[in-house]
Amino acid sequence: MGNRILITGASGSVGGALLAQLKVETRASGLTLVAASRSLTQRQIFAAQDVESVALDYADAASVSAAMHNIDQLFLCTGYTIDMLVHSKLTLDAALDAGVKQVVHLGALGPKGSELPHFVWHEYVEAYIAQLGFQHTFLRPRAFMQNVLASLRPGSVVLRHFGGPHRMGWIDVDDIARVAAEALLDGELHHGKSYPLSEDSLSMADVAAVIAQETGLPFRADAKDSALLLPALLKTGMDPVYADSLARGTAAAARGESAEVANVYGTVQQVTGRPGTRWADFARIHRARLMEPAPAKS
Repeated sequence: MGNRILITGASGSVGGALLAQLKVETRASGLTLVAASRSLTQRQIFAAQDVESVALDYADAASVSAAMHNIDQLFLCTGYTIDMLVHSKLTLDAALDAGVKQVVHLGALGPKGSELPHFVWHEYVEAYIAQLGFQHTFLRPRAFMQNVLASLRPGSVVLRHFGGPHRMGWIDVDDIARVAAEALLDGELHHGKSYPLSEDSLSMADVAAVIAQETGLPFRADAKDSALLLPALLKTGMDPVYADSLARGTAAAARGESAEVANVYGTVQQVTGRPGTRWADFARIHRARLMEPAPAKS
C-alpha cells in the first residue's frame, strides 16, 4: 500500500499546483493524495475531480487531529497571520502523534537575519519541524510571478507596484510545486534541505518590457510611493501585522537596502533536472491572460 500525502492549502495557488503536479506524476501512481480544506463546497469540488479530501480547520483542533489519521507525508502551508505559529504547532503535534513521517513546509525567502515578522514566523515553524524529528524539506520562495497576473486588470497594460526601480527575484508557482513534488516523492534524498526558490531577477520595469515584447502591447511599470502600500494592504482586509511587515520589507527593497532579494539560485534545475521558468517563459505561457481585453461596458 502506497503512502498517503496530505496537502494543506490544496485550494490555494501552491497547494493546488502541487495537487495537479502529483496527479500527473507517474511516480506518484501508488500514492494517495488527500486534499485538506475547511470548506464543504471545496471538498465537494475535490470529490468531483476524483481527489480524496478531508475537513481541516486550523481553528478546530479536533479536525486537525482527525485529518492526520493514516497520513504518512504532509505538505504544510498556513496563512499569513501571527496565528501561523499556533496553527503550525497544532498541526505538527497532531502529525507527530499520528505517526506522520515527513513534512514539506512552504515558507518564504527573506533577507538573511531579517527581523520582519512574516519571515521570523517561518523560521520558528521550521525550527519546530526539525526539533520534532520529522524527515523534512523547507521550501523558501521569493516573489510569485502569478502575483503580477492577479494584480493586472483585464485590458490594462500598466503594472502598478511599490517596489522601486531595483531588481528582485521571481518564481513561478508551478516551479514551487515541481520542487515540492520531488521532495515528497524522494524524502530521503531531500531530507534536511532548505531550498531557496528564485529563478529570474528583474525589476518591474524589466518585467513590463518582457511582457511587452511577448504580447506586442505597450506594457509599462508604474512605480507608486512605497508609503502608500500599507494603507492599500489594510484596505484589502489583510492581517495588520503581516501587512505592516510586508510593507516594511517592500519599502526596504524600494530603497535598495536588500540587494540579496535579487539573487537567483537555479534550485529548480538542481532539484528537478529541468530549468526553472523565467519571465519570458511565463509571459509566453500566460500570453492569453496578459492580452485579455477589458470587459465590455453594459
